[in-house]
Amino acid sequence: MKVKISLRFRGREMAHQEFGFQVVRKFIQEITPYGHPDAEPKLVGKGLNVMISRCPEQASQEPRPAQERRDVSRCGEPEW
Repeated sequence: MKVKISLRFRGREMAHQEFGFQVVRKFIQEITPYGHPDAEPKLVGKGLNVMISRCPEQASQEPRPAQERRDVSRCGEPEW
């Protein structure tokens, strides 16, 4: 399963795109146990987009409630 993450810039926010990239990269680091990005975040128009895929070992398992989760293995750090 793939998920599209999108961050939209408004008005003067376009002058400071580096902050948007920092937010998206921090988000990607936080979700590393659950998925990995297919490519680097890209700026398209006024939006910053990135596609996230589930980790291979997570894709075959059924989702469990938070109380039953114990150890989540990482699927790897982003390549950039």
